[in-house]
Amino acid sequence: MIRFFIVSIFLLICLTSACKKVNSTIPIGVLRADRSGPTNYVEGGESISQKNSDKVTRFARDYLVSLLKLCGHTKIINDSSGVGVKNNQLRFWAFENQTQTVDDGFKMTIEFRVSLGDGVEIQEFVSGQGYTEDEATAFCLTSFGTSTFPVIARALIPGTTNETQKTEIEVGGSRFFLFTQDPTLISPYPVESLSLEQDLARVISQMELSSEIHWFKWIYAHSSNGDREFFAVHNNRSSQDLREQATLFSWPESKFEFVAKQFAILVPAAEQGS
Repeated sequence: MIRFFIVSIFLLICLTSACKKVNSTIPIGVLRADRSGPTNYVEGGESISQKNSDKVTRFARDYLVSLLKLCGHTKIINDSSGVGVKNNQLRFWAFENQTQTVDDGFKMTIEFRVSLGDGVEIQEFVSGQGYTEDEATAFCLTSFGTSTFPVIARALIPGTTNETQKTEIEVGGSRFFLFTQDPTLISPYPVESLSLEQDLARVISQMELSSEIHWFKWIYAHSSNGDREFFAVHNNRSSQDLREQATLFSWPESKFEFVAKQFAILVPAAEQGS
């Protein structure tokens, strides 16, 4: 169990190091989406079409297909456009970003890309460790599949059935739907479950946002001595302002160490057909 928590800490470090590459210090009241190029939000400007498939891509395809089946989909696409559902433009991809040999196995980072169409791509780096490369790959896929994937699928692929919550909120006078799940908790010890839905709705409703799809990620690390670390991302960019807001969230109290990851998507009500 201790080894499992060490792996989770490594996951946190790699996720946040990837996020820190681009820093956003725009005040929360004027935070806007930046759609300035053909590969919006993606650092380096390299689109999915410019990347090469690898062994992780091939391994991930089967996993992503299985996740879509679990969400109730039968008309699944798995071709050169990526993994998705028929009559829906969203496509999932995964690529090996880095693999390192360590004393007790392998450390791997996988880059997940989700094409939303019109050049917009969700980008997330997930890292994990295993005794073999396959085990490390499986850890990364499972982390993505239990935290980020369900929210994306529920928000952006009609007909998806899972436990993701859908809440209507108002942002800048416009109606949106906020899609969230309870945070993913990683710890070798029991930690009480929690819901941050009200905290997320409160913070996001105060932002000035464009009438487009937005996505958010928060990561919280809690140590046994009470030390706390927070990281936040908005549309693939790290956000110091959302990080500061996260310190006010209703995180669980625990004498044990744990890591919590929260992913959320905000969709204009008009795009939800209501």
